Amino acid sequence: MKNLFIFLLIALISAYSIKPTDKSKIWISAVLIPLISLVVYGLIMYLVKSSYFAGHEIAMSIIPAIISGIIIYFQGKKKIENENIVKFPIVLVIFIGISLIGTIVQYTLETKNRKFIQEYSKNNDLLNLDTYSKQEETTNEKSQLLSIVYNGVSFSYPDNWSLEKEVLQDELAFQINCEKKGYNSSEILAITWLKMELSPNEMILNTIEGMKEEPTHKNAVVGDVNNTSFKGLNSQSLDFTVTLMGETFYGRMTSFNSNGNTILMIKQSDSKTKLETDFKIMEESFEIK
Repeated sequence: MKNLFIFLLIALISAYSIKPTDKSKIWISAVLIPLISLVVYGLIMYLVKSSYFAGHEIAMSIIPAIISGIIIYFQGKKKIENENIVKFPIVLVIFIGISLIGTIVQYTLETKNRKFIQEYSKNNDLLNLDTYSKQEETTNEKSQLLSIVYNGVSFSYPDNWSLEKEVLQDELAFQINCEKKGYNSSEILAITWLKMELSPNEMILNTIEGMKEEPTHKNAVVGDVNNTSFKGLNSQSLDFTVTLMGETFYGRMTSFNSNGNTILMIKQSDSKTKLETDFKIMEESFEIK
């Protein structure tokens, strides 16, 4: 209805604007005016919305444009017969009024339907979130603690986490990657250690350089390195954020020296709060010999 209203209005304006002099050339106006209007309308929709929306609107406007052209043609013929005096197009105005009412009714119904769908989706999401939270609580209650000892490093972790060990350089550099299992989990912990002492600041800065070469973290926003404490040891930490597919993730690097080793912990989650809570078991039980 909206598209029909627009092109009927164009036909009405054309009936008063154009001044035809030859009946044989009226068809030029009847073709060009709707065609140009169709192109301009599609271009506006493309700039305001998107190419997909513009294509959809053009497709919905083809028949109204044809109707508009027919009206322009016959209105032009009448105008020539009446020596360019326009007789008030009562029928056309009535149809414009009907199409306008139809447009308003259509918009009202679409708005109500959209609100209903949004409310339904919102309630459904809250229900799913509540169900997921209960499942997580049940899982946490039933989870047991496991332990790992690997190349001098040991710590405990819940059994709903998966671990992967890696040798980065023989007898020198090692890594353990930990990831929380479950629906929509985003918690990741990477522990890297060197069998030699480096400056924690240097360890962090070198890691940042390497991290920014990764496609997933090349646009990471990095904070300042701060002096902190890890289990009574002097350490340095740095916070960062990264956006992946429109979702923001929060991370923290912590580095320190212990027993001739240099350790780096990187933890990442979709929530700042989880950085403080979901990694506590691993951090509090962490030891290196």
